[in-house]
Amino acid sequence: MAGDLFEDLPPPAVAPSSANGTAVASPAPPLPPLPPPPSLKSALKRTKPPPQSQPETSAPEKKRLRFKTTMDASETQVIEAMQKIASHIKNTSKFSKASKLALQLIQAGSVKPATSDHFFSILEAAMSSLTACNEPSVRADYHELFIAAQDTIECLSKKQQNMITTWTMRAVVANDLFTDESFTFSKATGRIKEAISNLPVATEDDDGEEAAALKEKKQVVSEEAQTDNKEESDPFGLDDLIPSTSKKDDKSKGKRVTATKARKGQEEEETKRFLRSQREALISCLEIAANRYKTPGCQTSIDILIKHAFDSVSRFTSRQRDAIEKLWASVREQQIRRKQGKSVSGKLDVNAFEHLQAKYANEKISIRRAVGGSGDRKCQQWLDQTETINPNTQTPASPYKINLLNPAHTLSSKGLEVTMTKNPKVFFDILIGKAKAGRVVMELFKDKTPKTAENFRALCTGEKGIGQLGKPLHYKGSGFHRIIPNFMCQGGDFTRGNGTGGESIYGTKFADENFSMMHTTPGLLSMANSGPNTNGSQFFITTVATPWLDGKHVVFGKVVDGCSVLQEMENVGSDSGKTSCPVLIEDCGELKEN
Repeated sequence: MAGDLFEDLPPPAVAPSSANGTAVASPAPPLPPLPPPPSLKSALKRTKPPPQSQPETSAPEKKRLRFKTTMDASETQVIEAMQKIASHIKNTSKFSKASKLALQLIQAGSVKPATSDHFFSILEAAMSSLTACNEPSVRADYHELFIAAQDTIECLSKKQQNMITTWTMRAVVANDLFTDESFTFSKATGRIKEAISNLPVATEDDDGEEAAALKEKKQVVSEEAQTDNKEESDPFGLDDLIPSTSKKDDKSKGKRVTATKARKGQEEEETKRFLRSQREALISCLEIAANRYKTPGCQTSIDILIKHAFDSVSRFTSRQRDAIEKLWASVREQQIRRKQGKSVSGKLDVNAFEHLQAKYANEKISIRRAVGGSGDRKCQQWLDQTETINPNTQTPASPYKINLLNPAHTLSSKGLEVTMTKNPKVFFDILIGKAKAGRVVMELFKDKTPKTAENFRALCTGEKGIGQLGKPLHYKGSGFHRIIPNFMCQGGDFTRGNGTGGESIYGTKFADENFSMMHTTPGLLSMANSGPNTNGSQFFITTVATPWLDGKHVVFGKVVDGCSVLQEMENVGSDSGKTSCPVLIEDCGELKEN
């Protein structure tokens, strides 16, 4: 009965002093004593509030809603939280905290179709600056946020999904390129190569749209600058009271809004916009990767990545092609330095022999063996004449030019007979169309590549007669079937004339002799081939330095006269190699010196 008296009343604030109140409280058994709390936590724990104080603190429970209970929050509260996060996440100093709150939203399952637009505004605000995601202080937070955002992509529209795909390339893949783990770096370059392969081939329309987009960005920047200047010159807004100006502004704004809505409403335009942003993101990734070339563990992956981009350059716009070609040229230069023995720091890594070889290459030497003495001759590779030294006579007073590394001498009964010969020289008389262009004179490196040089010399003279294929072993009358400006002029196919034939004086093919000479200058003679050890009669003359051919094609000579004729030959070439008119070797042979 006593309990029913207070059924609909709140508990009293003060304990009653009546007998009835005492009777109600007396039957309650005393609580057992609690165990003593741990000594370390006793100072931090608060005592349990009495039962009478619980109704007082339970009333404002809804006002103290913490963000961690987002799962229990209403849709309105979630939207308000997203808007607040979007306003703070633009600030780099606040990004770390704001991104963690956004992650809590994702983990709590608060990103739904009803709230997806507001969540997308968070990501859009985070990527308002496309370069901020690569700053060292926020890389990890961007990486974590956009990886988690992949779980919400089903709630977003097609346009929003495309934007997140592009942003992920910048915030996740590009940031993986800053890692020190070779596996992660290689995996990131693999994703970039896959994305490049998925791009369609760029067209002239893509070039025009890119130029229009850049122009539009410049106009927006100039309009914003004009607006700022207008506010400064008219702080009270008096210019807005002029009717004519306001009408023109309203018309221009209306046209701009209408054009923007029409552009966004077309799916085709959205696809083009996505491809444009995807190409820009990939270019950014390539530049970041190239900047890490000095890291030894990354060099091979970067070589493969930039080469893949260069091979797929047709998938990018003209402006982006120029950027990729510059990156490839930079990587190629680094490869050449490595082949030359130079380390990443640029210093030349040489062994003891190479050091001494470079040291004594230009030392003076006299016949009296006084290196660096009074002799007035430098070390040269070949003697200009044949001399016979008789041991019974005195040493001649005049110094000789001696080859220290490769002396060709024989010992006879008369003494030491030193015999040296010069490198042979051959010529081509070039006919372009029906006009005589002139003569090209070439020196053959018989001292470095004797077998390859002899093959070319004999084919110039035609002294070997008929070959195994039933054709004269002679360049006379054959043509240059492939001429690419700023690259090379290729010829030597006297059997078929289209680059698929040819024959050497040693048979159909012969092996690569050596790769001691590099493609470092224009005007070099080099063997054309279809792979290792497949040299025949085809050759090419470089018109620029082509270091990427080092180790693949044997250099065996150089042009010593007639560079202007090569330029005329280049003028009738094309990027595909097809010539606008025939370029023939009207006559050829060996030049004999008296």
